[in-house]
Amino acid sequence: MSISGRTIRNVGTAAAAAAMIVALAVTASVNRAHVARAFADDVKAEMARTYRDASTWRAHIEERELVADGAYRTTRHRVAVGGPNRYRIETIEQDASGREVISVTLRNGNTVYAAMPADDGGTRVLELRNVPPSLGALADNMLGQRVRDLARAGQMRYAGREKVRGKDALKLQVEPDHAVWVDATNSAPLREQYHADGMLTHEIEFLLFDPESAVDQSEFDPTSLGAQPSVTEDLGFRSADLRSAPALIGFTPREFSAPDEWRLLESGYIDPRAAFDGAPNTPTWISHYTTPVGPVLVTQSAVDEKFVLSPEAGDGTEGPLLTEVGGHRVAYYTDPWRTHATMHVGDTLVAVEGVLPPETVLDALARVR
Repeated sequence: MSISGRTIRNVGTAAAAAAMIVALAVTASVNRAHVARAFADDVKAEMARTYRDASTWRAHIEERELVADGAYRTTRHRVAVGGPNRYRIETIEQDASGREVISVTLRNGNTVYAAMPADDGGTRVLELRNVPPSLGALADNMLGQRVRDLARAGQMRYAGREKVRGKDALKLQVEPDHAVWVDATNSAPLREQYHADGMLTHEIEFLLFDPESAVDQSEFDPTSLGAQPSVTEDLGFRSADLRSAPALIGFTPREFSAPDEWRLLESGYIDPRAAFDGAPNTPTWISHYTTPVGPVLVTQSAVDEKFVLSPEAGDGTEGPLLTEVGGHRVAYYTDPWRTHATMHVGDTLVAVEGVLPPETVLDALARVR
């Protein structure tokens, strides 16, 4: 059977058309991926703005964690923020007998109170005075840090619209086993999920996130805890001006040129007599900054010039990773809450810690002279 030239031309035209359709489909797929990424970036920026522009806010969070085969432990958190160094976090759990247990962490300035149920049915209150500015999960308010971390997550893409507890939500896929849902109207976080081997292992639901909340300042009054402190400790931080540092701590801190967008909130020193767990045994100078994406802590202490950074430095988080900055060896680590980097310059140990990408923290160390 012969095939005419016209048939061959038609087949060739059809093949070319089919190839063009495939190419267009691939191009459309790539474009959709770019659009999904660009849209997710826009949502992330809005999420960061929503938190950053709020000086007072409140939130209710429900956290579920897989602890055994099909069994989940549920913890609720009620967070109220009244400004810098002013917050109240109530954590509600169940004890072994199924009884609801509420513990409270309250910060008012440089004093932190921790209230928890006592064995006699009352309340036991620990008072920590002169607490250094710090960046742990509680110190900058756990939700605020989490929102910033989500807002800067890489490789996030738009994965559709869904309902979360009746609210219109945008789903953002961070990684194959990690997804985030945000409010479609203001990009406030609604839900975060982690999966492993096809099972939900950890879920956080933001039952309420109100960045425009009117917070009652009486919530941060320690008398609201219902009991007097039974234990009081002084963690040794004292506010001071940098010019007074040599007389107070016995050495002159290195010069640090903060980026233009950083603003110094507070500086001071830790009394070396402080005996709390993890306290330095040498005087330490602290500078606490605020930045567009979160707080930063710069600490300095005097060490022997022969001091060598240990590759075992860090506290079980990812790292430590070793690199060089300005000719100096730097040890740093990152975890879900922050990046911490330490550098030895002559007779001074300098550390920069913040809820910032590692490259930003390492760049800050390059500004130490």
